[in-house]
Amino acid sequence: MHLVFALFFLSQVLGNDLPCNLLNLREIPAEVPFHCAWEMTPPANLSALLSQSFTYLGEGHQCLAFVSEDQQYVLKFPLLRPHPSPWWHKLPFYARKHQHLHAHRIYKKLKKDSVRYFLALDTLKAETGLVYVHLNRTSILNTKVQITDKEGLQHIIDLDQVEFLLQKKAQLVYPALQAWMNQGQIHQAKEGLFNLVQLLYKRLEKGVDDPEQNLEGNFGFIGTEAIQIDLGHLRKKKQPTNPVIEKKKIENLLAPLKQQLAADYPQLSQYLEQILL
Repeated sequence: MHLVFALFFLSQVLGNDLPCNLLNLREIPAEVPFHCAWEMTPPANLSALLSQSFTYLGEGHQCLAFVSEDQQYVLKFPLLRPHPSPWWHKLPFYARKHQHLHAHRIYKKLKKDSVRYFLALDTLKAETGLVYVHLNRTSILNTKVQITDKEGLQHIIDLDQVEFLLQKKAQLVYPALQAWMNQGQIHQAKEGLFNLVQLLYKRLEKGVDDPEQNLEGNFGFIGTEAIQIDLGHLRKKKQPTNPVIEKKKIENLLAPLKQQLAADYPQLSQYLEQILL
């Protein structure tokens, strides 16, 4: 009897904490209210884009990312657990209260994240490659997608029931520059650098800031067009921009790239310095 109770206790307390890279990919709880501001008409070609399978690409603090079979799109599942729950929240007599608490936390996080996602969609759609944002439980998509996780296991996800973003896939900045230079495509490399700098100034002109940006993993190229990949910290600037301060921020952001280019491709480093003047 004691053994049975112990096993039940462990299954309740530890069962949801088993290691799995899909642990935070959960259905939006029914208790999370429908939010009109999160509604978005799906693009006409959305079903076609999601008819292919997706494979694990990577994960960070904000999202789990899966790349499409044709390597053109990334399906992102924002992580819905804002904070780990104390172990006693999983005890049977606390479960219902914890369920409502969990739903409330998810709703708060969704509200916070939605501001960033729709800021990107409304203000920087081309500059982020964002195609679609889905935050409400719906019944309009009628789409289930097959994803392969980090361990090679396959899962079928009902997209009507989960929070997700669909974004065009970009090649990270430095690998793209390396590929162009290795193929002797100096013009493309320079065009990419020019578009990257233009993206940073265009974002500034539209009054959007990212206080936690870094160039290494947050930006990339689709062809030679630059986009911002990570949307998790975008915000609308509250005060008018100071051109001198903002120019310095851009220079600081690009400084590691400039230093790396100086070591590997001096002509690109010189070109980057010229377009920053």
